[in-house]
Amino acid sequence: MELKEALGFLWLGSGGIFCIVWAVSFLVRQDENKQTRIRWSFVLFSTGLWLIAGSFYFSKLFLRIPGITFIHIPFVLLSAPVLYEYFVLSLTEKKPALPKIVYTPAAFSFFILIPFYLKSHYEKILFLTEPPAGVYPILVFSMNLAIKLGILISAGLFFKRYVVPFVSWNLFLKKEGRLTLVFICFIWLDLLVGTFGYLLKISFLRELSALLLPFLMFFYFIAREVWKPFLSFVQEEIKRTKYEKSKLVNLDLSSLKSEIERLMTEERIYCDEDLNLSKFAEAVQIRPQQMSELLNIHFGKSFFHFINDYRIAEAKKILLEDPKRSILSIADSVGFNSKSTFNRAFLEKEGKTPTEFRSHSS
Repeated sequence: MELKEALGFLWLGSGGIFCIVWAVSFLVRQDENKQTRIRWSFVLFSTGLWLIAGSFYFSKLFLRIPGITFIHIPFVLLSAPVLYEYFVLSLTEKKPALPKIVYTPAAFSFFILIPFYLKSHYEKILFLTEPPAGVYPILVFSMNLAIKLGILISAGLFFKRYVVPFVSWNLFLKKEGRLTLVFICFIWLDLLVGTFGYLLKISFLRELSALLLPFLMFFYFIAREVWKPFLSFVQEEIKRTKYEKSKLVNLDLSSLKSEIERLMTEERIYCDEDLNLSKFAEAVQIRPQQMSELLNIHFGKSFFHFINDYRIAEAKKILLEDPKRSILSIADSVGFNSKSTFNRAFLEKEGKTPTEFRSHSS
C-alpha cells in the first residue's frame, strides 16, 4: 500500500469509527428527546459505515474484503429522509408526515445488492475492478450518486420549508451563526463535488469529497458540543416569528386555559364523539385557528392528542373499576366512534391495547 493510500485509509477509517462511537454515545444520552436521539444516531452510524467503506475502497483494501464496498448504501439512502425527520423534530418536536415513497430507495437498494453479495469472492473483485457491460452494474454504481442527491434534496427541502421563511440573515452575523453558515457551505460543497465526480467520472473529485467528510463530522461535533447547538438558534427564530404572527394576541390566555380545563374535567366534553376543533373552539368562544395555536403552544399538543389523552385517562379508570364491561362500550362512553380507533389511540399512548392493559392490571 502506498503512503497516500495508507493515509487515506487511516483518515477515512478514523472518521468512520468516530461517527459510530458518537452514534452509540448519543443514543444513550438522557438529555435529548428519544425520537431525535434515535434518528441522529442512525445518521451518524450510517455515515460511519460510509466512511469505513470509503477507506477500504480508496486504499484498494476492498480487494481483500470486497463485500464491504457497498455495505453502507441501504443505510445511507435511508439516512436522507431520517436526517430530514431529525431536523424537523429538533425544531418543532413533531414528526413530519413524509410519504412512504421516500423510504423506498433504501429498500430497493437492498434487493439490488443481493446478486452482488451472492457472487464468489473472486467474482466480487472482478465486478468492482472490471465492471461488466449491462444495466445491473450501472444500477449498483449509480446508488452512490443517489446517496448524494438524496441528502442534497433532504437538506434543501428542510431549508426551504423551515429556515428560509423564518430566519433572518442577521442570525448568521453572530459567532454561532457564522459557524453554521461555514458548515452548511462546506456540506453543500462536499456533496456537489462528489456528485460531479460521479457524473463526470473524475476520481480526484470523488476522493476529495470522501476526504472532506471526516473533517466536516469533526467540525460539527466540536461546534455542536462546545457552542450552543445550531438548530436551537433557528428554533428560537421560528418561535419569535410565529409569536409576531400569533392569532392569540389580546386574548386572556389564563382565562381561556381555565375554561378549557373546566370543560374537560367538569363537563367532560371529550365524551362527545362528534367533538371537533370547530365545536371545541365555539365552546370557548374563540376561532378554530386560535384554538389550534393555543393547544399547540400552551398545552404542547394537537387537538386530537389533547382530546384523546383525556379520553384514554377516563377509559383506563373504567377498565380498572368495571372489569366486566366490554371494550366497545368503554370506547363509546369516552367519545371514540369505533373500537379500532380506540385500540389504535390507546396503543399509541400506553404502548399496549386496552385488553392488555386490563389483564396486566388485574
